[in-house]
Order: sequence, then C-alpha cells, then structure tokens
Amino acid sequence: MPEPEEQERQGETSAALAALQATRTREQQEAALKQRETAVAEREAKLKEEVDKAAAQLKEATAVAIAGSFNVSKDTLLKFTDGSEAAMRELAAQLPKIGASVQTVLAPDSGRSAAGATTKAQIMDNYRANPTPETRAAYAAIRGN
Repeated sequence: MPEPEEQERQGETSAALAALQATRTREQQEAALKQRETAVAEREAKLKEEVDKAAAQLKEATAVAIAGSFNVSKDTLLKFTDGSEAAMRELAAQLPKIGASVQTVLAPDSGRSAAGATTKAQIMDNYRANPTPETRAAYAAIRGN
C-alpha cells in the first residue's frame, strides 16, 4: 500500500492534471468558437455585399424601364430619387422628355423703347445708322404707320 504522503501527492498531481486538461479543453473550444464567429462574420459581409449588389441592379433596371416608358433620362431618375419605383415614376412624370424642344427664353423689356425714354431724333438716327426690324418698328411708330 502506498504511503499517505505519496497518495496525497498523487491526488494533487491528478487534480493539477485534470485542471490543466480542463484549461486546454476550454482554450481549444474558445479558439474553435472564434474561428466559427470569424467565418460567420465573413459570410454575413459577403451576403450583405451580394444583397447590396442585387439592390443596385434592381434599382438600375427599374430606372431603365421607367425612363424608357416616360422617355426621360435614367441617370436623372437614379440621381434624384431613393430608388423606389413610386418616386421614380413621380419624378419621370415631371421631367421634360428627351429630345423635346425647349422653349426659347424671351429677353426682358429694357424700358428703352420708342414710347419710352428714346426721343424722336434718337429713333430716326438709330434707324438711319442701323435699319434693323426693331429700329424700323420704332421709326414706323413715331411716323404713325
């Protein structure tokens, strides 16, 4: 029979060995858990990237379809909307059609017409110097034609 001191030492050794094994097991489990968490995070990032890519493609396709039906620019629809179909349709209804003629902007009245601050002598001098339709109309107005 082993002596009591030797039994005590063996008990301490087996307890230390069990504690060491438990520590190693816990460290291995923690390392495996970290690997799994990293893999899950990578998969989630990849999935988010794919979802974002699909959403962008859907947004682009919607803009192309609406731009074609309303004859407007798809780039304008993409730039000024949140990408929803309703917002794109609303904006497309308000945009000018591609290739539509643009109305010319009329010049504002300068206030210096035949009936304004220009004298008869100035009107006649302007007509003689430069007989354009404007000066001709001003000259005809002072003559009463």
